[in-house]
Amino acid sequence: MYREVLAWKGAIFARQQRLRTERRDRVLAALFEELRTTTRELASQALRLHSPQEGTAWKDKLDTLTARKEQLERDLASRSAAFRDEQAQRRTLEAAQAALPEGAVLVDFLEYNQYGPVPGEHGVLKKERRLIAFVVRPGRPVVRVDIGPEEPIAAAIDQWRGSPRCW
Repeated sequence: MYREVLAWKGAIFARQQRLRTERRDRVLAALFEELRTTTRELASQALRLHSPQEGTAWKDKLDTLTARKEQLERDLASRSAAFRDEQAQRRTLEAAQAALPEGAVLVDFLEYNQYGPVPGEHGVLKKERRLIAFVVRPGRPVVRVDIGPEEPIAAAIDQWRGSPRCW
């Protein structure tokens, strides 16, 4: 499960880096915006139901959008080191483990929504914010620790922050 969490968090981190780069360079910002628009349109077209009569035109549209997306990615890779690095980097568990110094441990927290049935109410689901932690060590399997509901933990943190010993 942690491989998927790491890939998701890595994608968010890469997007944040890219957004910072965009803010500094108007030409890159325009290219990134066109890439976003083209990618959205490509996804929309790919998932769109079409009639058999539209088959050739639909495929041509997909091919055109795909070619444009790939060209924009090449342009961005040639102009932006951050984009190039994002495309080249694979945020893998093995890479994270290899990056840890000898004797170090990474504890990666994830807050998520868990849905479950409400007892006695058919078809009704309740939502609960929960926390889990992943303990990552070099050369060892990742350990998943279910910490539990978020609410009592948040209350304990708030209480601790308000205590006079909090520094």
